[in-house]
Amino acid sequence: MADLEPLGIKTFALDVTDKQQIASCVEHIMSVEHRIDILVNNAGLLAKAPVVEAGVDHFRQVMETNFFGCLELIAAVTPQMIQRQTGTIVNIGSIASYTSQPFWAAYSASKAALMSVTDAMRTELKPLGVKVVYCAPGFIATQLDSKSCQSGMNYLDPKGPYGSNQQISDWVHKTDGISDGTPPAAFAKGFVDMALSSCPPPHYVNGKMSWVVWFLGKLMPLSVMDGLYAKASGLQQLAAA
Repeated sequence: MADLEPLGIKTFALDVTDKQQIASCVEHIMSVEHRIDILVNNAGLLAKAPVVEAGVDHFRQVMETNFFGCLELIAAVTPQMIQRQTGTIVNIGSIASYTSQPFWAAYSASKAALMSVTDAMRTELKPLGVKVVYCAPGFIATQLDSKSCQSGMNYLDPKGPYGSNQQISDWVHKTDGISDGTPPAAFAKGFVDMALSSCPPPHYVNGKMSWVVWFLGKLMPLSVMDGLYAKASGLQQLAAA
């Protein structure tokens, strides 16, 4: 992020799971700028694994970053917005919050939880002058998927019931869906326009495949979705065997 400095943008290292770091960061910004106009909760991690193999710690780690970290930042920043009766909070979720596909349970659960909180906050804070938006990106060309593979967050027990199926293994460890997604700069342009709008939408859905997944998650019968996911992930082969 050093390339942002010539543009006059100051950056700070922040671990969203560290409450003290959050407090120090917000305190510093307030001491210099005296206000925070927009909070974008963007930190997150991806994780893919079967529910029965992942373990509770796997879910807890994902939730700490993708959900509780957002809540900590909201708690730290929102009071001064309420006091000034102005401000915008954008929580970055995912299209995965609209439909939970096989092996994405922890990630989808964290984003669905964030979506529910965002929807509640939107109505709670509107009369206090604070706007709240849930952003559900589609596939964006970032390193999110490859980093989850490198960090071991994508896990499949080779000796487990799914480990011998090559299609399932490819489904868990694939990175092509994100690497050939919408360019970040293209997504960012629309995002900035939305975030700076005087009347942003309750949900901002954009990026590769975003509206397709939204449509499937909202309108497609679960029985049909189950069949589509079983075929795409390789679970259909497992059942046939």
